[in-house]
Amino acid sequence: MAIRVISSNATNVSAWNAAVSGDTMQYTFAGPYTSAIDYGAKWAGKNLTLQNLAGSNIALPVTPIGGINPGNGSTIGSDNGYGFRFYNASGTGGAVFYATHTGYATKTVTAYDTVFDGAATNAAGFVVGAYTWNIVLNTKRCTFTGYNSLNAGLMYSRAGGSTGVANVTADYCDFSGGTPIYSSDAAGVLTVTRSTIRNGTDGANLYVMSQASFRFNRFYNITNWAIDPGGTSVVNLSVYRNTFDNAGAGNLRGTARAGSTLNVRGNWFRTMIVPLAYTTWTNNGYFTLVSGTPGTGDFATLSDPGFVNQAGRDYRLLDSSSLIGKGWDTGDLTDAAGLPAVVNGAADAGAYENQTLLGGAGVALGISF
Repeated sequence: MAIRVISSNATNVSAWNAAVSGDTMQYTFAGPYTSAIDYGAKWAGKNLTLQNLAGSNIALPVTPIGGINPGNGSTIGSDNGYGFRFYNASGTGGAVFYATHTGYATKTVTAYDTVFDGAATNAAGFVVGAYTWNIVLNTKRCTFTGYNSLNAGLMYSRAGGSTGVANVTADYCDFSGGTPIYSSDAAGVLTVTRSTIRNGTDGANLYVMSQASFRFNRFYNITNWAIDPGGTSVVNLSVYRNTFDNAGAGNLRGTARAGSTLNVRGNWFRTMIVPLAYTTWTNNGYFTLVSGTPGTGDFATLSDPGFVNQAGRDYRLLDSSSLIGKGWDTGDLTDAAGLPAVVNGAADAGAYENQTLLGGAGVALGISF
């Protein structure tokens, strides 16, 4: 198995490995790689393009505390379906990957098809820390696993009094572990689309104290709150066309600080709580209403409103689903499966649009998940 590491700065390559010249270095492994190497020191601040040449994911142990902090312009994975699994091999806390920096106006990191795994040993998967400078993290088909609320799958934070802005996008990603996503007073926007947020066991699945947008996602196996817009920060939160198959405490905890805006439209909730303040709540389907008053266009459903296979977490809609035509048009072109987000002139509620006009129900289209 091999990894190709390309640097845009040739002077950095010799600092990593004196035996390698030019802009390319290649690590070759005879088999599964098990010995922990301090990539944090070896790759810190370097402009990396990490390409997986093996044809299957490669597991690479990392030794936090510290993890890997790649340089501006780095790309992890090649958008070819094959990436890496970075995991904590030290048994101590910290982060497997993180994005903080000094010296750039803005630092940008992109990741594809990669697992950031801190769950086994009290670590975070990926920490984004915007302090004095700005951070942009774009991820696609990545997996983030964390240990608890202090070491989440994706930590998105800013130190008090700092001026940095962090903009993070996650598309077709998977978040799990104690608190799958923890956003702590970070300026900028956290955007999560077409992703799965699941198996949260330590507090909320999503702890948000910032500006965030969640569209076409699946939430399930939640023992507490699906989303907690808590803390002392003003929250601007958009929750559009997600499926919340949560049997825990509820979908959205309490109310946010004065001045916040919570826009909740076109979702389906197994357990629905409508906060009393700062909320626009429309066109949501629900099975159990715990508290609050449903908004305009909200409607009650059965516990299974017509999913293809609810027990198997297949939340596509049957032709008979009660969610069809009752959702909210977000303006997005595609739904959770990458198919048209509006069919037959009316958006459906939940993460998936029924695709009847494209050749039959979603089941007949041969889509796999």
